[in-house]
Amino acid sequence: MSKRAVIIGASFNPVHEGHLAVARAAAAEAEIGRVIMLPCGQHAFGKQLAPKQDRLKMLELAVKQSDLNLEIDPREILSDQISYTYRTLKNWQRDNPGWQPIFILGSENLASFDKWHEAEQLVSEFEIWVIDRDDLDVGTLIKRWGANMIEWHPKIELPEENLHLSSTIIRERVKNSQSVTGLVSPKVAQYIKQHQLYHKQ
Repeated sequence: MSKRAVIIGASFNPVHEGHLAVARAAAAEAEIGRVIMLPCGQHAFGKQLAPKQDRLKMLELAVKQSDLNLEIDPREILSDQISYTYRTLKNWQRDNPGWQPIFILGSENLASFDKWHEAEQLVSEFEIWVIDRDDLDVGTLIKRWGANMIEWHPKIELPEENLHLSSTIIRERVKNSQSVTGLVSPKVAQYIKQHQLYHKQ
């Protein structure tokens, strides 16, 4: 029987406390042996991101400063190809025999999921846990994708005012010279300041 690993794929632009809270909740699930953070390299929909090396470094700082036993898989960051989740999970599974990956998907991505590369194959071959973050009727939206797409209700340990925290919010706060204390790890906040990330967008 395959062991189970949760893969949290995101641009991490930048990584924030919400990402770590999801990782913590995933690690607490029964029969989950590993939690892997998978930073996106070249976004499939052409989204403009901070430089790869900066996003990877901030993720490394956040993971190191956390109390969690997380892994970082940099394969997409290190690749010059567009990041496609299906291809990445197939390659990850090839490189990790005996492990079954579970991919975490934010409900905000459901509306465009049919535009994902090899979406049908992705959901037929891999288990996907969908986090409801937008007060959507997730149960109805995931029905068309079959039994492998599951609505996940993690216990997120964040202050109520930060439950809808996003990288967009962080970038806007930095751009407007507002504090991000408590929203990102201290070392990530320091890195953003030192490297002048997100100050002009």
